[in-house]
Amino acid sequence: MGAPHSRAAWSLCVLLLGCSDAESPTSQVSANAGATGQAASGGASSTGAGGSGVSRGGTAANAQAGSSGSLGGASGGAGSSLLSERLQRYYLHDTDRSVRFELDAVTGLGPYASSTEYLSELVGRLLNKPDGVSFEADESLPPLGEGFEWSFESLDTYARAHAQDDTDGPVTIHVLFVDGRYVTEGNAGTVLGLAWGQRFIALFQEQLRAGCSSGLLGGLQDGTCEVAERNVWAHEIGHVIGLVDNGVPIQSAHRDAEHGAHDVSDACVMYWAYEGPALFDTLLSRFNAGQSPDIDFCENCWADLAAAR
Repeated sequence: MGAPHSRAAWSLCVLLLGCSDAESPTSQVSANAGATGQAASGGASSTGAGGSGVSRGGTAANAQAGSSGSLGGASGGAGSSLLSERLQRYYLHDTDRSVRFELDAVTGLGPYASSTEYLSELVGRLLNKPDGVSFEADESLPPLGEGFEWSFESLDTYARAHAQDDTDGPVTIHVLFVDGRYVTEGNAGTVLGLAWGQRFIALFQEQLRAGCSSGLLGGLQDGTCEVAERNVWAHEIGHVIGLVDNGVPIQSAHRDAEHGAHDVSDACVMYWAYEGPALFDTLLSRFNAGQSPDIDFCENCWADLAAAR
């Protein structure tokens, strides 16, 4: 969507096989069981883009490149720091004293107020920005229809076309709340969210709300939809800011080598199985047990974040 940018390889759920001038998603939260090695290509596009070759994996190197510029492309070294320039903007306070979420949503599919309230406090703890965290509704996106199929390339092009320039700060995470579905070749699962470029997040709201309002959740449907949205969103934020071993170096061995840049602990929101129905199962069990419905980051992730700050 927008300005020219360099290609970069991103480690996590999905690895780049040859996207045309676009980064591959670092995460896709899916309602299947998180199978690996499945390729995505083509797909309908509102911008005419297609043919983005990405595959689900999780065995890539742990370094990512980022940009200090607005659209999250690749950039040069980070000096003495182990963090990319983009990640430095999230963790350091000298230039970007706050972090901003730019929200573009299809009418009726915007985030729940409880999501932004919860994430404002959570991101404040994750990044410790002295001037705080803001969530700003920006564009109202036209609906593309329940049957619309996104490829990665068309989604990336769409996001870049709508993202505001954040070169002069504050550093901004751009979030799309869209209809339609994300299509990967050979993958019949439902993708709930994607993160890529250390800048972009897409939440497929129709898919997410269909999953959380199914009969599996009984009388907890409404509340669980809200909790599911903010937990998927929190998972994607984790990937954008470098978790797990996805640009932010790990302080202990907690990366799940079999499932990409995810945490080995099922008590962590970055656990790999929360890409699938296990997310809803876990939320329901937490409701039933009288626990907080939200899944937090584990101690190991918090240690990584503290070291990065």
